[in-house]
Amino acid sequence: MAIKTGPEISDQTSAWILDTFPKINSGMTYISNGFPSLYRATLHDMKGTFSPTELSLMIDVFNGLILTPQLAGQHIALQVANGIKLDSLDEKWGINGLELMRKIDSMTLFDRACLEIWLSRYWKNGDKDMNDYVQELTR
Repeated sequence: MAIKTGPEISDQTSAWILDTFPKINSGMTYISNGFPSLYRATLHDMKGTFSPTELSLMIDVFNGLILTPQLAGQHIALQVANGIKLDSLDEKWGINGLELMRKIDSMTLFDRACLEIWLSRYWKNGDKDMNDYVQELTR
């Protein structure tokens, strides 16, 4: 079953889609239907990269954050750095803040964007136990 949608896109996005696909609709369909499998595969490849406490710190700093598409993949480094510097979250969670920042900095922009979505998802579905949630990326 297909669901018709009508997302608004920027002029830049429209121009890119028309340069890449035959029509905006076919491009949006491809992107919308292709992204979930790319997202799942990216998270699968990411398993074991971060400790449960590192993931918990990242979830902590994403509380209340609204993702901005134009900054996809750029939220995480700033949020984590500020959480460590301003709120001593590395001490709260008992992790090495510099090591966590190195791990984040070594990721591709797409990997970071997928991680940001995963982190934000926790707060959208905040009824989950954080310890159970972080196991999704640590098993």
